[in-house]
Amino acid sequence: MSAQLDLLETDVAVARWLKITPLMSRLEIRARIGELEKFLFSLPNPLLPKDLPTKHTFAPGVYLRTVFMKKGEVWIGRIHKHEHASIVSQGVASVVTEFGAVTHRAFESFTSPPGTKRALVILEDTIWTCVHANPDNIHDVEVLKNIYTTEDYAEIGFEVPQLGALLWLGVS
Repeated sequence: MSAQLDLLETDVAVARWLKITPLMSRLEIRARIGELEKFLFSLPNPLLPKDLPTKHTFAPGVYLRTVFMKKGEVWIGRIHKHEHASIVSQGVASVVTEFGAVTHRAFESFTSPPGTKRALVILEDTIWTCVHANPDNIHDVEVLKNIYTTEDYAEIGFEVPQLGALLWLGVS
């Protein structure tokens, strides 16, 4: 889920834009990300995952999903079911998950824990690759999407946030 928002100054960190504070619980942050996703879906002509330029690469036992995100876009990812590695090979993105806020830059690699759902503000055109173990060498990307990600926290045993009004965003 994405949108290109003119109202957003792209140099503002997504954590500040979401009004995330150090005192917020992981569940509250999860709810903020969900509320932002709901808001983005409500915009006229939102960019959808099918609009995201994506490359799928397979090696024995490994699946790589690479996406290209344009400067100024706001993206909300799916919930990752398993720990996985990510590589940012180009660009800069301000990112919030319930596990923290960070700005990822080109040539960074890192791991993400199960339950990761990202809100991203793309500060420079960005190429981002998620690396997943693929022991059964599955090549059907729809099957892989459902193996590695979900839209429902309950599916992975996490508490489901209650979404409220978007008052923090200035939207009701």
